[in-house]
Amino acid sequence: AFLESRNTLLKPKDIQEMEAPVLVRIPQLKAAALAKSGMEAPAVEFHRLASTISLTTLKKNRLLVTSSNTGEGKTTTTLGLARALVDFGFRVLIVDGDFRKAELSRRLGHGMRRETQTVPQPVQVSPGLDLLPAVIGLDSKVMEYVARGRFEQHLNLVQTSGNYDYVVIDSAPAGLTGETPLMARVVNEVLLVVRMGVSDRYMVQETLEQLMRHNAHIIGLALNGTEQRSDTYAYKPSGVNAG
Repeated sequence: AFLESRNTLLKPKDIQEMEAPVLVRIPQLKAAALAKSGMEAPAVEFHRLASTISLTTLKKNRLLVTSSNTGEGKTTTTLGLARALVDFGFRVLIVDGDFRKAELSRRLGHGMRRETQTVPQPVQVSPGLDLLPAVIGLDSKVMEYVARGRFEQHLNLVQTSGNYDYVVIDSAPAGLTGETPLMARVVNEVLLVVRMGVSDRYMVQETLEQLMRHNAHIIGLALNGTEQRSDTYAYKPSGVNAG
């Protein structure tokens, strides 16, 4: 019991004790493959997640994807979900809301954008999928950019002009920054990404509590890096012999 108390890594038992439901379990190998570039076709798990999201009422059709710490797979999850929603026929905008690291922008090969008074211009990633890169040069004014409403203003302008069905925001880890919980006031519905063997259970719990204090609605968890079941049914397209 003493050794277990010292080991703070997230365990299946911790997930079961959380009130938020698990919306998707991303197998370890697929998570690793997607993390390379995010350009691959979505795995079936992301299509299942997209199906769940399409049946969920989202305020202004916006979803915030975050985590408690780095390395838990929130950017990979954002990309996988967005591409799956596009496969369903939706027009999707992904927003790089991590103004310090801009991992989403860098992974897709786009630089950060400068803040302007005009409507920010998204860039097309692929048919049906656009990216709004992170703002450059905020430095110590990240909190002000979000708290004073400029982030919300820019988001409203882009969403209205682009006529998007869904807007998915990849934020900075909520457990490490102050601006992400503030974003929850603008993007009320939150998907929290956790990773078995990587996430700290205390940080995850503190993140959940912090987000809820900002009136965020945690729609569920994306459980990343799970063990793939050995008895998974191998689907074969019609006309392919089992051999």
